[in-house]
Amino acid sequence: MDNMRKIEVPFPSCSHLYDEVPIGKYKILVTAYNDFDLPRPKINQSYFLSSEWINFLQPIEVFGKPIDTVSSYPRLISNPAIMVHWPDYGVLTYKQIDWLVNKIIVDLECGLVVETGCTEGHGRTGTLLACLAGKLLGLSATEAIQHIRKVYCMFAVEKESQIELIAEYLQSPIPSPADVHTHEFRYYR
Repeated sequence: MDNMRKIEVPFPSCSHLYDEVPIGKYKILVTAYNDFDLPRPKINQSYFLSSEWINFLQPIEVFGKPIDTVSSYPRLISNPAIMVHWPDYGVLTYKQIDWLVNKIIVDLECGLVVETGCTEGHGRTGTLLACLAGKLLGLSATEAIQHIRKVYCMFAVEKESQIELIAEYLQSPIPSPADVHTHEFRYYR
């Protein structure tokens, strides 16, 4: 183990700024935190999968008391936003992803413009989009991941644990590595 060299590999050079991702008859906007910029389109509801997004929120109130979100960034997001505690490279529980997917589907069915995103727009965002695509389009885990990588970004869904969550959520067999590979950007041996 000590003799192994780790070499840093740069993240993929793609940008996600209000990308329109088609899932069936719906479109979801995707913005990566690292690519956030103006102007913002009209958005009714945001689902942010990374705590860094709080830096862009307008000052918020909790139980009627104002909370200043300390940041060097200007407050740019004034639409309703749900912050999801989803650690980078991590997964949610089945119950959490089910709640999130169903909440977004209700918003889409009501005609709301929905936005989601994480730091880079790949792992957590890709996992959520694959779960949405699988549920809305009746796809297996393999089909859902392949679909999202085709219509959104080839780097969507990064970790084996995220692939396993998609399979569990869609009650589908875990995709084979030949059909759905993982993306490990930071290091390789």
